[in-house]
Amino acid sequence: NRLVTDILDTARNSENSPMTLETAAWLREFMDDYRLSLDDNPVEIRLATDQELPSIRFDPDQLQQVLWNLLHNAKKHGKPAKGPLEIDVRGTVDDMSRRVILSVCDNGELLDADEQNRLFDPFYSTNITGVGLGLYIAHELCSKNDARLDYARQNNRNCFRIHCPAMADNT
Repeated sequence: NRLVTDILDTARNSENSPMTLETAAWLREFMDDYRLSLDDNPVEIRLATDQELPSIRFDPDQLQQVLWNLLHNAKKHGKPAKGPLEIDVRGTVDDMSRRVILSVCDNGELLDADEQNRLFDPFYSTNITGVGLGLYIAHELCSKNDARLDYARQNNRNCFRIHCPAMADNT
């Protein structure tokens, strides 16, 4: 219990040092590093970004932790009905809300309504060996950076989306 409390306190109270990140370049570098960590399991991970993706302000270590967790979860829990697991990482901009949306989507089995409602609850896991803190901590880290993490079904895929405020053009 004490260990878990310490982990939760660290997530809630950790210092964050937001920086202006050139989103597309940062994502490419992150994905290059992430691909180096992959084992031999066949998984296709694709990266796509909008051409004119605005910069965001986010603590780079915390954003790395959030994306690493989302990719790890997709690899661990994404079990497609047929064919290999495919994971798409996208960077898009929503001009209406002036938000940059970083998405991690997979072709695994879709989450049911109960799972969707509990995804970001601490200690909730669909895996017997899971602790159930990864998505909770990712959600907390996004909040600390004025971003929002959510889940949506898009094109029959599970998508976790980080909504980040876009930086103004002159910053």
